[in-house]
This record gives sequence, C-alpha cells and structure tokens, in this order.
Amino acid sequence: MALTVGDLAGLEHLGITVLAGQDGLDREVEWAHVCELEDPTPWMDGAGLVLTTGLAIPRGAQRQRGYVTRLAGHHMAGVAIAQGMSAPTLTPQMLAAADDLGFPVIEVAYEVPYLAITSVVNAATRERSQLRLLSYLRIFDTLRLAASQGLSPPQLFSRLAEVSAYTLHLCSPSGRPLLHGVPGAPPGWRAPVSGTGVRSMDGGLISVPVPLRGRIAGYLVAVEQPGREALGLLAVRHIATIAALELANLQRSREALRREGAETLGEMLAGMLDPGAVRARLRLAGLDPGQPLILAAVANDLGQDTDLHSRLVDSDLPHLLLQQRELYVLLQQPPGAPDFLAATPGSRVGVSRPFRARKSLSVPRREALWALRYARSQRRSLIDFSAMQRSATWLPADPRTMAGIVDEVVGPLAAHDAEHGTSLVASLRVLLEQDRNVTAAARSLGVHRNTVLHRVGQIQALTGRDLRKVQDLAELWLAISAQDILTPGHG
Repeated sequence: MALTVGDLAGLEHLGITVLAGQDGLDREVEWAHVCELEDPTPWMDGAGLVLTTGLAIPRGAQRQRGYVTRLAGHHMAGVAIAQGMSAPTLTPQMLAAADDLGFPVIEVAYEVPYLAITSVVNAATRERSQLRLLSYLRIFDTLRLAASQGLSPPQLFSRLAEVSAYTLHLCSPSGRPLLHGVPGAPPGWRAPVSGTGVRSMDGGLISVPVPLRGRIAGYLVAVEQPGREALGLLAVRHIATIAALELANLQRSREALRREGAETLGEMLAGMLDPGAVRARLRLAGLDPGQPLILAAVANDLGQDTDLHSRLVDSDLPHLLLQQRELYVLLQQPPGAPDFLAATPGSRVGVSRPFRARKSLSVPRREALWALRYARSQRRSLIDFSAMQRSATWLPADPRTMAGIVDEVVGPLAAHDAEHGTSLVASLRVLLEQDRNVTAAARSLGVHRNTVLHRVGQIQALTGRDLRKVQDLAELWLAISAQDILTPGHG
C-alpha cells in the first residue's frame, strides 16, 4: 500500500504533531524534500511532502494562506515544519485554510532530523516500486502465457485485471464491446476529448486509447478495484498495448474470413459451383444449406463505412459478404436479420424472397436489386421483395422481359454512346437518381448545367420519350432499373 501523511504521523519516533488539515491525512507521499522557497511549485511535482525549517513560511496571514493554497493546488501531500527553528508564528487564517483544503500541516519535533523522515519515505517508495516492477513483469508474463497456452480474450483480460487491480473494459469510442467476452464501457462512461490517457480523480478511472492501423480503434477503461492498490496509468498503457495486439489479431482473422466468404459468394453469384460444392461452402461458413436463405443488397447513401462484417460476427450471425457496386450479404433467414442490416443511418437494403441452396443466385440477386432500387426511390431503409411483389404487380420478374424493355428504350442511347463516345445512358441514370434536378445532376456528373440540358434533348430525341410526361418518365426509369439489374456493376 502507498505511504500516507497519516502513516508518518503515526510513527512515534518521528515526533510529528498534526497542526491542521486532518481531512487530508490520507494523501499519498511519494517523496519528501527540504525546500525553503515561498513558492516551490515550479520545481516540484505533486504527491510530495515539503520539509522546511520555517524559512519558507512567509509572515502575515494573507501570504501564509497563499502558501498553503499554492501547495494544495499543486497536489502536494503536505508541509512539515521543524519545531522551534525559523518558522514565524502560524496564523489562524493559515491553519483554517489548511483545514478547508484538507491539506496537512505538521510539526516535527526539534530533535528529529529530517533524514529520519526521508529515510522512511524512500524505503516505502523503494518497496512500492519493487512491487510495481514485479507487477509489470507479471503483465508481460501473462502475454507470454496467452501466446503459448492459447488463452481466450476473456481469460487473458481476467488475468490482467487480477495483476493490475483494475476492472478492465475494452470498448469502441461509442462504448460498444470490441472483444467477445470482454465487457464494453462501464455505465456513464464517455470517450475522452483528447487522445491521451485521462484519469478521473473522483472515480478512480483511467481511459487509454487503443490504436489500430493509425487510428483510435477504442479505449481501455480501467476502474480501480475496491480495497486494492491499482498499478496506475503506466500499467494501464501496457495493458492497452496488449489490447491493441489482440484487436490486430482479431482483425486479421476477420479479414481472412471476409475474403473466404467473398470468394464463395462471388462464385455462387456467377454460378461457378456445383450444388455439392455450394452446400459444403455454406456449411464451412456456418450456414445450414437445408434451411431457407436470403440474399440482401445493401447500399449506404451517406457513404458511411458500416463495418457490417464485424457487426455480423459480433452478433453471431453466420453470413457471406461480397462488395461489388452494392454490398451483397447472404444470410440464413433469422428473425430481425434484415432490420439489423438496415440499422446504420443512410443504409438502403433490398432483400430477396427466401430460397434454398442452389447453384445460381441470379434470381435472388435480381430480386434483391429490385427491392434495393425501390427502397432508394421511396427513401426507405428496407424493402422485402416478397412484400414488394404484393404492392407492385407491374414489376417484370422475367429477365427476358426486362431485356426487351432495355433494348427498346435504352438501346438507342447505348448505340449512340458506343458510336460517338458519349455518355447519354449514364447521364439519364444520374438525372433520374436526382429526381430530374438538372443542377444536382450536373454537379454529380461534373459538367455544366447547360451540358445536361443538351443531353436531355438528345435523350428525348433518340428515345422518342418526353421526360415531362409521367408515362414516358416511368418507361425510362423502368428501363434504366432493368439494365442495372441485368448487368450488376454496369452503372
């Protein structure tokens, strides 16, 4: 345990009398040093006991009050004054200020040398330092054991908590747990404003950032365990380094799973796997090929990084995930899974009808893309193709019908683009996405507004359809949508 002013006062051979500041006798003493300056704070750090023969004590009530106020404000442990030497009379105002601040003012018997006090303090500090060093070695020994014995993250952090005398939390800046089995932020915790370690003096809490690939992935939050002496900020920083290693290992394993899943889903979307291989790959990913599956197409209109793979893993939802123009996610059909995909602000999700494992996913992909297209046009976060079919009976499900619409309506534009190197199809797509707002379309295309107006004239002339007429507009929108679904990534 740390040495306190009260511990020193309790040693009879030191001849100490407490004059004021009884409420501060639990202040820790890390060092003791003689100083005869009226303001020693520029040269001294906190948690120290100032020893003086009395020359440092100023005369007058106001200056004496200022003296103890400065020392207390600098988090000093207290001041010890030699009895019967050079100190002036201590004023009631000075002693009252010490009482108010809980700052110990003690008197040392004339016959006791200050060497006796410094020896006690140095011995206690040396013993405490040795204990801390042993604890630091135990921290790194725990890391070695974790590597050799394959400790899980909960086991590793449980051992680190025992060594450090802290209850450990590992969380994202928003407070979400980062490692399965290791608790997230404690109640009421908020991420520090700065990136440095921040200690809450009233709650015995330390927050240290955990870096990962040049960014702050989260925070290690250490809460002092009652009745034990915690190791302090340096130990928490060491544990934060271990946490960073664990997060890096976790990220590598998740990236490997993501790549394997993307490869499998890509081959399934392309119809490259036979039914037996499909079932085997699904089982490896934790999916049951005998139960219904759904395919979701996900887009984020706000451009946010959803980190969907990590969220699905954290929630124990087996899946395959592939990023193309849209993000495709293959899932079992669990209750609430589509809502989970749409939880990120700005996300639009289209979900296919449930289906059994099959060689080709062309039909589920068309359904998911149709639903996504509709979700975007309606500015809704989630559209299920099954529900959409009931309300949109005009939707052509046959790919040959869709291809015919594309050839009839968009074909002349595509032919003109191919012959003249123009971009009328892309311009029409952007114009429709921007609700025919010419200024917004020009901004998105990176061209002048008049250029868009000129292209609109060409589009209307080549297709024979007027963008101001509802029926013509609907045909153009349907054709562009069909083209995007028939040729994913084309847009």
